[in-house]
Amino acid sequence: MADGAVFMKGLAMSDIKKRIENLPVKPKDLQRWILVGKVKLKAQIDAIRAISKLDDGIAAHAGALSDTQDLAEELLYAESRLGGLYDEVESEQGKRTDVLCSSKGTKLDKIEPNRKQRHFAKELHNNEEIIAKVVAEAREKGEVPVRQHVLNKIKQPHVSFNSGENEWYTPNEYIEAARKVMGSIDTDPATTASANKRIGAKTFYTAENTGLGKGWKGNVWMNPPYSQPLVANFCDTFAHKYRSKEIKQGCVLINNITETRFAQRLMEISSAICFPMGRVQFLDINDKPGAPLQGQMVIYCGNNTDSFVKEFSCLGICLRNVDK
Repeated sequence: MADGAVFMKGLAMSDIKKRIENLPVKPKDLQRWILVGKVKLKAQIDAIRAISKLDDGIAAHAGALSDTQDLAEELLYAESRLGGLYDEVESEQGKRTDVLCSSKGTKLDKIEPNRKQRHFAKELHNNEEIIAKVVAEAREKGEVPVRQHVLNKIKQPHVSFNSGENEWYTPNEYIEAARKVMGSIDTDPATTASANKRIGAKTFYTAENTGLGKGWKGNVWMNPPYSQPLVANFCDTFAHKYRSKEIKQGCVLINNITETRFAQRLMEISSAICFPMGRVQFLDINDKPGAPLQGQMVIYCGNNTDSFVKEFSCLGICLRNVDK
């Protein structure tokens, strides 16, 4: 493995907001863009599935997933914008949506969506805050956000996107590697009582007794919840507590979302990072493995960098932070 590989910083962030702002503004053009975009999205999702089957397709998969997530987000906001046009027409034209008109009554374009399409578009337009939440959660989990995810969230707002009902456990090899590096696991700020039977943290916090705002002393292992805003809150808290020396050393397992601000904060204070070979096979309560669509990374903060590289090199490529 690459013991001496240089840790790169300053990775570019996606300019997805500007792309959304530049969506077509004329209804006919917007409809055409959406239709073409949906065909393209399906093709890109199929390509991701194909790349996932390749042993050497990790880098290509990450790039393809990011592009597909961008397109999926654009499509959601494009359809939301179209739903807004339907609302405008219904208020100005007495519930008619067959002809779109400007405020002066000049015909712009003729569109003929069916009732279901109009309904979906208007639902998106009236729930853009849910679109934003679903998009953020999907990106953190390595998923592609689509319209049905938003509609499901609207119908059942209490259900967290893609969270499921089962607990998922980190494979033992990652826990044991972290334990060897740090000597012990003193605190796990985001876990469950059953999961801690595997991790063995002296102090642990659960969803009912959240670790946010509590003390995280000594050596910390953290695999935070991947939904927003929790993942950002936990990672930012970890960074703050490490800088203030409350945390002696720690290992954080998250998706390899290197473009996010909270991941950048963790990488900035890190001593080294491990990028596992392949996606982590998280275990369900019956020890059956599963895998997210996105890869993960283990961020180490502490003074035992040589030990971290030694223990985690068997799991993936380890990169040192040359500034530490």
